[in-house]
Amino acid sequence: MINILSYVVILVIFNTAGQLLLKNATFNVRHKKIYLFMGYSLFLMTMGISFLLLKIIELKYFTIIMSINYISVILASSYFFKEKLNLEKIIGILIVVIGIVIFTLDVFDDNI
Repeated sequence: MINILSYVVILVIFNTAGQLLLKNATFNVRHKKIYLFMGYSLFLMTMGISFLLLKIIELKYFTIIMSINYISVILASSYFFKEKLNLEKIIGILIVVIGIVIFTLDVFDDNI
């Protein structure tokens, strides 16, 4: 059986790759249908993995996992599409990270 961390890693990778493929479809008109098909296929798989995760973990943990996707897409876009990490994106990443930390502390305080 695959452990929870494996599901999380696969979920983040598939979601990030799906968004990058859909973004690439807007740039690459020649192979647009292929990128759209692959991107939406990954989103479909992401939904399936999400349903599996929601059966295993509580929703409060799942929201933390899904917040990581925002950061991974920004970082992957800057790497693969050479997008600039401007101040607004960096502030956005910091806000998401701070939110994850605060939410994680709150979640673990509930268990005490």
